[in-house]
Amino acid sequence: VSLARGAGAARLWARSFFAQPPANASGNASGNAAAEVKEEASPEETGNLLGFDVSRLRMAQFGSLLWLMCIVAAIGMCAFEAYHYRCAGTDLSKAIDFGGETHESRISRMLHGVWPLISPYLFQKGSSRQWYFVVALVALGLWSMLLGIILLVWMKEFWDIMEHKKLERFFPIMKDFTLLLATMILVGTYQSYIGMMFVIDWRRWMTKWLLGEWLEDKTYYRMQLARNADNPDNPDQRLQEDINIFIPTVVSLTTGFAEAVGQLLINLPILLFLSPTTAFGTFYCPGWLLYLALLYSGLGTLVAHWIGSRLIFVNFAKQKYEADFRYHVVQVRDHAESIALYGAEECERLQLEGRFDAIVRVWWMLMLYSKRLGFFTAFYMQTSHTFPYLVLAPSYFKGQITMGTLFLLFRALGNVKGAFDWIITSYSVLTDFRATADRLHNFRIAIEQHKGGSQVRQCNTAAPSSPEAALVAEGICVTLPASGGAREIWKNAGLTVRQGEFVLLTAPEGSGKSCFFRALAGIWPDSTGVVHMRGSVLFVPQRSHIPQGTLKQALAYPDSEDHFTDEQVKMALSA
Repeated sequence: VSLARGAGAARLWARSFFAQPPANASGNASGNAAAEVKEEASPEETGNLLGFDVSRLRMAQFGSLLWLMCIVAAIGMCAFEAYHYRCAGTDLSKAIDFGGETHESRISRMLHGVWPLISPYLFQKGSSRQWYFVVALVALGLWSMLLGIILLVWMKEFWDIMEHKKLERFFPIMKDFTLLLATMILVGTYQSYIGMMFVIDWRRWMTKWLLGEWLEDKTYYRMQLARNADNPDNPDQRLQEDINIFIPTVVSLTTGFAEAVGQLLINLPILLFLSPTTAFGTFYCPGWLLYLALLYSGLGTLVAHWIGSRLIFVNFAKQKYEADFRYHVVQVRDHAESIALYGAEECERLQLEGRFDAIVRVWWMLMLYSKRLGFFTAFYMQTSHTFPYLVLAPSYFKGQITMGTLFLLFRALGNVKGAFDWIITSYSVLTDFRATADRLHNFRIAIEQHKGGSQVRQCNTAAPSSPEAALVAEGICVTLPASGGAREIWKNAGLTVRQGEFVLLTAPEGSGKSCFFRALAGIWPDSTGVVHMRGSVLFVPQRSHIPQGTLKQALAYPDSEDHFTDEQVKMALSA
């Protein structure tokens, strides 16, 4: 009963409050409003909501409430800003390590290094399938643009019909809209589907390409040896996650940019030919809508880049820390027995928590810069919605354009301005994309720099000096890398191993026995000399590696399992 009485009282208050006329209305209007309230019909007859007439709502009635909400929001946000950093649970004053790799943050070089990653796929030899995808997407994009033009014409005619109340033309034009809508749905759906086919085909090719370049000529090993600050870390992330981010983002940004250019080409003539020649209905200025939209969007783009350019570095650091944390989790998994025997769980937990703490710090920095950019983009987008109304309303009220032309210009001006705003609307995606492109570009450059490091010439022929020997090494010179002081540890060394002979190489610890062995195998980058080996030779590392897979694959390694038949494998197991 109490709830019912309270609800009834609130309803009576709402009815009396919203029935009040605006503050600046005349006394006669107040009297009329009061009379209307007294003669008010029941809610069921008037379609009232919650007992009061929604049609009588006026913005003047919300003036005090808007001021109150704005003040409360401002005070609440200030209190939140002063307190919420205590919830971080980490020391936010610690500096973020952005790594020693190259980063591009200038807006003029936002696409630097992207073309060398794209062109190998587009111009690959022996295949033209990629161009079928490109042609199909371009054709569907042009089709979509044509549908956009038809939609603009339909919109103008629709609002002219509504303005002049031509009922006989209403249902035929809605039938046209049904056909237009069905075609737009079909084209849009298959444009997205073919785009996904394009992405997975490109990703498969690019993964094979970079994977082959990385594994070719022992490049992956030389990159592992070069542990300097600017050497790319976590190649696993770059081959899996970065490629997976890079390709869909390229397709999305390219499609978005093409649509923006298409919208610009379609709507520019409409904006130029149908726009009123007097700016704001006051002074003569042909093309003033275009100039105003270009100026507004240009300033917005520069401000957005000034605020959000730091996000490129933050996104780069975020990917770096995420990969580092994932790598050390995998290390615990791969060395589970050793950690369990040592009882080192607490030590591993502290190390992993320390690495995750870096993720938390970089995430808070990402939140900070995203908030700053969000303030501006939210303000810009909200004002963009009212921008066409503000600039075209004076011309409509003065009778210079009809309602149909007004809505057509609304749409055209909004599309032109949306095309100019492409960088602003895509800026968050662009910063993340720029960080990913930097990682892949630096990875590709590092691969090129570490190719062909070993100068040891391996010959599958008998040595002239010892034709019956199984292995003869002559003039072997081995130097430590720059990180080890670039010291020469072997100079003109030689080794001869006869068939059936076992040789043990002994020397003091740290004298370079392992480096000499790696030089014979041709994997040490700073080495020279000649090695003669007869027949098939297998170099066994100090720590053996058994690949994941079947028993047959483990036995066949380093060859693939299809290199041997099942009968050969059974014979090897029973030997």
